Amino acid sequence: MKLEKLLEKIEYTLVKGNIDVLVKDIAYDSRKVLDDYAFVAIIGNNVDGHDYIENALDSGAKVLIVSKDIGVVDSDITIVKVEDTSKILSRLSMNLFDNPHKK
Repeated sequence: MKLEKLLEKIEYTLVKGNIDVLVKDIAYDSRKVLDDYAFVAIIGNNVDGHDYIENALDSGAKVLIVSKDIGVVDSDITIVKVEDTSKILSRLSMNLFDNPHKK
């Protein structure tokens, strides 16, 4: 699915790259990222997903969805910033699966 479609009905700022990139799946656990995934960096009670961005990139992530400013990464990576990644994760999932609740 194109990142543009994945981001429907989500307020975001495109920090780097473009939204015309193919995303195979999304993951919020860097250990589950594969090639062409979008990694969603979630801030939890004990762990901050932003600390695992390098792991996600090493595993093949092509899109980073973040809520914090991050350092410079590879030129092929698209970075999307949202206010709260944990709040938009469900919307991303619904968009990825073509909004099954409407069918």
